[in-house]
Amino acid sequence: MAKALAPARENRSRSPASRRTGPAHPGQSLPTAIKGPITADSLLAVQRTAGNRAAAALVTVQADSAKPATATITHDSVYSEHFKLITDIGLLNQKVMSSIRSHWLESLSRSMAPLADAGDKYWQLSSIHDRYITIRQEVDEHVARAKKEWPRLKALYEDEMKSLENATGWKARARGALRSIYDDTSHRVFIAWPYLTTEDLDPLINTIQHGTHLQNARQQDEAEKAAKEKAESKLPQFTSFRIRSLAGGQLSVGPAGLDVTTFQFEEVGPGGRSAYLTFAASGGSIGLRAGATGPGTWTDFDTDVPMRIEHFDGALGNITTGGAYIIIGAGWTSYAFKPLNKPWINAKGWGASFGLGGGGESVNGVWSVRGL
Repeated sequence: MAKALAPARENRSRSPASRRTGPAHPGQSLPTAIKGPITADSLLAVQRTAGNRAAAALVTVQADSAKPATATITHDSVYSEHFKLITDIGLLNQKVMSSIRSHWLESLSRSMAPLADAGDKYWQLSSIHDRYITIRQEVDEHVARAKKEWPRLKALYEDEMKSLENATGWKARARGALRSIYDDTSHRVFIAWPYLTTEDLDPLINTIQHGTHLQNARQQDEAEKAAKEKAESKLPQFTSFRIRSLAGGQLSVGPAGLDVTTFQFEEVGPGGRSAYLTFAASGGSIGLRAGATGPGTWTDFDTDVPMRIEHFDGALGNITTGGAYIIIGAGWTSYAFKPLNKPWINAKGWGASFGLGGGGESVNGVWSVRGL
């Protein structure tokens, strides 16, 4: 062994200038290269001819350039796989933004950055490729979860819409808001489907889980009512009104009757307005009456609290009539109103009307305001 290492010692004894005159690449001065695995015997063989420093340099060169005979990982292939995924996700994210997709893009950019210095070094390219595979698996697993969640979310939406199918008032508004959110989410899912994220589904998920469509609709309805009441409080209020029949038809026989009549209705006082009230009967009536009536005389009445015509819209009511007439006659009529959050209002008076009628009638119904 001492004799074998002698050439190496002789090499170290040379002056620095003489050592710098050798070839730039240590392998260029070797008569032979190490074939097969690097072992102690093969290193000794190299040392005998080139010395320890040349042997170390040769091992470094051969390790850096070594790669399997069947390897397909190249600088171009690693670059292409990163570039394609970045392009696909990036273009989609411009149409429908998602912070999750943005995170994927950042991860891919960081993974790709070392390519600038990797050259054709197989071990570096392999490391970058492995990071790409890890990111790609993360993307594929997340997209699979989001796509699996979408059918379940649609079923929840359909159940919620069914529960609000016959809703009125603010609940009807909530149903419309939920439908709008579903349409927006569905459109987003359609565009983002290749790289769908759970974030794309969040607007609809949060709406259904937390009932925000109901909360927002109720709050909006309350806000509108408060604004309306505030505005109305600044408008003139009235305690004197008057009403008269204009046209309509009545038919009631025994307990089953129908009464649809239109009335002229006015606020009495400065700034008073005129509108029409339609009375639609509901349920049965008492008595016998047949025919049609024309314009009648005014019946004046007062209310206990200041009101406006709008307060009579949707009010429950009753009309009771008496007397008989042919062409022109006289009779009495009693009107009753029950506006929302207001006390009962009664108006009764004698008046003339024309047409054909007979008997008396009492019928319940609902008042509706028209023509304001």
